[in-house]
Amino acid sequence: LEPVLDSIRLSDDDLKQLIVALNDRFGNQQDYLDKTITETRAEYDNIKAQLKALAYERIDAVKKGRGLSDELFDQVAEELTERQQSLNAKLESLTNANFGFLTTISYLLDLAQNANNLFNTADISTKNKLLSFILDANSVLMDKKLALEVIYPYKALQEVNKKESEDSKNSNWCGSGDSNPWPRPWQGRALNN
Repeated sequence: LEPVLDSIRLSDDDLKQLIVALNDRFGNQQDYLDKTITETRAEYDNIKAQLKALAYERIDAVKKGRGLSDELFDQVAEELTERQQSLNAKLESLTNANFGFLTTISYLLDLAQNANNLFNTADISTKNKLLSFILDANSVLMDKKLALEVIYPYKALQEVNKKESEDSKNSNWCGSGDSNPWPRPWQGRALNN
């Protein structure tokens, strides 16, 4: 298990480049999400202000014996309240989606840098969670040995590390080998698919 966890390590330089790639890839989506949340909150607050104004208008109308009828007041208040509930559900969904995405990216990056250390210092329950987060469900027992396959993001890191290892073995003493084997799986077309 230790070699598998070591094989998904992420260097500090690769981490910086991956963060830039993630920002390039998902930055516009994050901006859209932030804008949508702001607009939804503004609409929610506007409806809240309308309901408050409607209530004050109703109070004033009752005092003066004129203005909105009970039926019209109830109808408008119900429409505004339903729209406000719908907006509240939308806000909750948007916020949860954003939190889930950011949490997943954070876990991915943290595991990519510290998988072996995190695993070795964790309790049994956390180790099981880490393994389920990293390993493909198709890992199998073959000839009394466990064949562990990692899921895609970590598979890409394994491939990068394998290529870097092969490149360092193939370089001669004067360094003519490729010490910067780009493109990385998270650069260019790999994330755009």
